[in-house]
Amino acid sequence: MQNARSKDYPATMATPHRVALVNMPFCSIWRPSIQLGILKAIAARQLISADTYHLNLDLAKIIGVDEYEALGEFRGRQIGEWLFSLCAFGDAAPDPNDEFLDQFSHDISSILNTKRAREFLTRIRHTVMPDYLGRLVKSIDWQIYRVVGFTCTYQQTVASIALARLLKSRYPRIVTVFGGANMDGEMGIELLKGTPSIDYIIQGEGEISFQRFLDAIQNNEDPALTKGVRASSVLDVPSQTSLPVEELDAVPIPEYSEYFDRCDSLGLLETVRQHGRIPFESSRGCWWGEKYHCVFCGLTAGSMQFREKSASRTLTELEYLGRRYGTGRFQAVDNILSARYFKTVLPRLSQLDTKCDIFYEVKANISKDQVEQLAKSGIASVQPGIESFSDRVLALMKKGTTALQNINVLRWCTYYGLKVVWNLLWGVPGEVPADYHDQLDLLPLLHHLVPSQAAGRIRMERFSPLYSDHRALIGLTISPEASYAYVYPEQMDKCALAYFFDAEFDDGLDENLATSLLERVAAWQKAWNSWHPRLEYYKGPEDFRLSDSRQSPVPRELSYPPKWAEVYNCVSPRPTTREFVVTALSCVIAESEVDEALSHFCSDGVVWRCGTRYLALGLPAC
Repeated sequence: MQNARSKDYPATMATPHRVALVNMPFCSIWRPSIQLGILKAIAARQLISADTYHLNLDLAKIIGVDEYEALGEFRGRQIGEWLFSLCAFGDAAPDPNDEFLDQFSHDISSILNTKRAREFLTRIRHTVMPDYLGRLVKSIDWQIYRVVGFTCTYQQTVASIALARLLKSRYPRIVTVFGGANMDGEMGIELLKGTPSIDYIIQGEGEISFQRFLDAIQNNEDPALTKGVRASSVLDVPSQTSLPVEELDAVPIPEYSEYFDRCDSLGLLETVRQHGRIPFESSRGCWWGEKYHCVFCGLTAGSMQFREKSASRTLTELEYLGRRYGTGRFQAVDNILSARYFKTVLPRLSQLDTKCDIFYEVKANISKDQVEQLAKSGIASVQPGIESFSDRVLALMKKGTTALQNINVLRWCTYYGLKVVWNLLWGVPGEVPADYHDQLDLLPLLHHLVPSQAAGRIRMERFSPLYSDHRALIGLTISPEASYAYVYPEQMDKCALAYFFDAEFDDGLDENLATSLLERVAAWQKAWNSWHPRLEYYKGPEDFRLSDSRQSPVPRELSYPPKWAEVYNCVSPRPTTREFVVTALSCVIAESEVDEALSHFCSDGVVWRCGTRYLALGLPAC
């Protein structure tokens, strides 16, 4: 199936040119690169021999999987890039004496839980990395390749530069091309200007540009004339945006065989099958972001257009990948789940004999019934983009959701057993301390729900509205995130190549309040990991009660008049107004008693009120 031709990617004449596609550290070893998998399949359609190399696996084997993943997952400082900087830039590299370790010691201690972190990182930078790169150059017959391509997202750029530098010094005829999110905008231009080992970059979506790049190489033409392709020799030519893929069904199914073969050869296959996921793509862009770009989201405007694969193509792709690689564990790389998939894809997934285990990003305003449908369809992990429990802060973030909707999606994901990945954020311009006082009261009441994985100030990312509008925000100062200066040579413009920026607001959240939020989140995580708190309600013939172990392993029992169960049931499925409850129960319970019940529920912390709406916090007893 992955070799099928289409009108969008016509095959060309066979050629002796071969292509190597490389995935360098630091990206997770738990999944293959979908970028490499797709580009390999595109090259095959052109009858070009392309090999992928997941060389991040080799480093994980050398330094240890846990240590590697800890370094790769960290987004606060450019520690992964710093570890490769000496190899990438030689004498031009900054920080030969490892001052980075002193400057950012607090961040390092949060990554590596060891007293010997400094010794460990120093050895990696000065000894392990040169040896690792040397092995890669010797163990692969690079001279058979005409083109070597590197995918660069987050902290993969400097490792890729380091290997490209060695390859160009030994095999000058090799053409190097870099792509991925780190090449977008002026970031890629600055890297191209300041890095002799980079011949070309591809900016934006790569499928069509990469195909035409290969065509140009085959025909001995200048690849820089291709839309989306840039070369240092023609930087004075105005940039031409790469052609986006309009019909996602035309994109070939990614090829991942080399990843699994490499895992096997390194003795990592068993653990990867246990913890890893196969990436697939069912849509691009963001249908919400097309309307309202979340203020801290770094998705480029050119990548925002929402497109989705047909239901039949998505289902065929999942079936093929699962059968080919022997697993039902998948990760959608989509920015957001298509709303149409609730009617097209999910019902058919729920009918499969073998259930999948799929991760998706979703919008937090999905209903109880939709969460149940996700669970029945095999979508066992979601990232709903919760971020806050303040209506006002959510509006400043342009999230398009409310605090009660965020609580509700946590409730039903917990009830139906979905793993939820989310963060609690603050630091958006315009917030005030009052926006967080209610959240401090609320967090202890949510201990029975899946806690936030992390909490902290939002980060300013290039391409986000915060970055684009920062000059218009009074009292805001920004600068490239501080650790870039310890990675890239002095002559390179950090403002141009940085993706992350340090930002300070004159009216930012008070540090004492931020500390209180962190403490509340830590207490929540501790409770969840210690005794798995619960808040469950029971309705018997003559009683209505809730069992509450949110603050103690020994539950407290809260009893209420049996008729109050009707009130609780009314505010349980979704956020609901008092007026709705009164009308719905007018034949069952008096208006005054509705008010009394809601008042008691709120006082006991088993219902939360926000504005004019109420929401039950408890879950039905299993």
